Amino acid sequence: MTLLPFLLPLIVYFAWRLVYGTDRLPEWAQQVPWVSLLSVGIVLAALTLGVYRLTSNEPAGRHYVPPRMEDGTIVPGHFD
Repeated sequence: MTLLPFLLPLIVYFAWRLVYGTDRLPEWAQQVPWVSLLSVGIVLAALTLGVYRLTSNEPAGRHYVPPRMEDGTIVPGHFD
């Protein structure tokens, strides 16, 4: 979930280069602007984690039990 917002600027940039070529890119973007793309990716990933934290319904202070296999069936994860 966090990896997609981080990689989204890179995916969009390289898709743009693949579809339109370098001649339709601005002069500053003729070479890969790694610092800008990674900075935007980090900001998007941080925003995604922040929004997820603020909007999730998991109860605070409870212990999470992950899914497990019992007698050939999967027991879903839950909070104790």
